[in-house]
Amino acid sequence: MKKLTREQFNSLSNAIRKDKDWFNNFIKLCREYYEQFHCGGNLHIILDDKNIEDKDIFWCQGYAYGVKDNGGIDITGLMIFMTIEQRKKVVESYNLYA
Repeated sequence: MKKLTREQFNSLSNAIRKDKDWFNNFIKLCREYYEQFHCGGNLHIILDDKNIEDKDIFWCQGYAYGVKDNGGIDITGLMIFMTIEQRKKVVESYNLYA
């Protein structure tokens, strides 16, 4: 998965904060991630197991940094901006990305 550009990351993080037009673009990122890591890879704790608290996201992000997983870094970086309700919407849409 190709790392998001600064402009792409900022645009999507702003859409998440405004809760407007972010969902389909974020699910697309998750789908691309699953094409590379079929079982959720370094983010399986979040995306498969539905652990969506800040501590879970930060743990997965740290792991992704450690193994140079650019897709995991981008996805967790964006999830930090999400409310719990937005995170629930993502993981409850597992069938759209896995």
